[in-house]
Amino acid sequence: MVSIDDFCERLMGGFSAYFEQRQALRLITQSKASCKAIVKACLHIEPDYVLEIGTNYGLSTLSLAYALKLLGKDLSALTTTDIELGHWLDETPGIQRALLLNAEIDLSHIQAVRGDFILMPPQRMVRPGKVLVFYDIHDTATVSYMEKFIAEWIPLFDHGYVMVHDCYPPKSAYWIPRDDPVYPVTKGRHFSGMEFEGYPECKVLVDWFNVTDRSIHAIPGTSIVQFAI
Repeated sequence: MVSIDDFCERLMGGFSAYFEQRQALRLITQSKASCKAIVKACLHIEPDYVLEIGTNYGLSTLSLAYALKLLGKDLSALTTTDIELGHWLDETPGIQRALLLNAEIDLSHIQAVRGDFILMPPQRMVRPGKVLVFYDIHDTATVSYMEKFIAEWIPLFDHGYVMVHDCYPPKSAYWIPRDDPVYPVTKGRHFSGMEFEGYPECKVLVDWFNVTDRSIHAIPGTSIVQFAI
């Protein structure tokens, strides 16, 4: 089994090379640091199952799968969902073929569910036991996926942790485009005094922390926040 550092280095390298060859825009907004943070969080938490909301090309999906392999768990414990799974199903297996072989990750064991999160019943994927959720979909000016997640999903989880991507302290090195009319930057101040910014769901999340008196942990060197449920 490849080391954590080597896995994350090769994972990021594979996607970076793929996009450079196609002169594509930067479609993966995560980093080697966030990849390692995801792996280490999963190893520390030792969840009974893992739920990812927002697949895209699957950098975080593969990070979670690798962590489950290190824990000796079957990859059927991982479910990932997105409104469109084309990148994950059609491109990622080829992009990461060598790494998947070396890390002994069989993508067919991961449960990939296509669907619009705003219409998805949480009972379809929530299971008993400790959960690790990786949340990476973005609200728009008219639709709040985060509000649905807070109101309908979180109450159903037994216990565990949630990691949310694209919510970070403004002074961090991470940034997102500030001129996107669909996903404008929002900011929120936590009752602890910490400030956070990110896509529209960031303020929704921070406001909820304040109302429910919940603590929040920003993972250094990444754009990820984590909290217990």
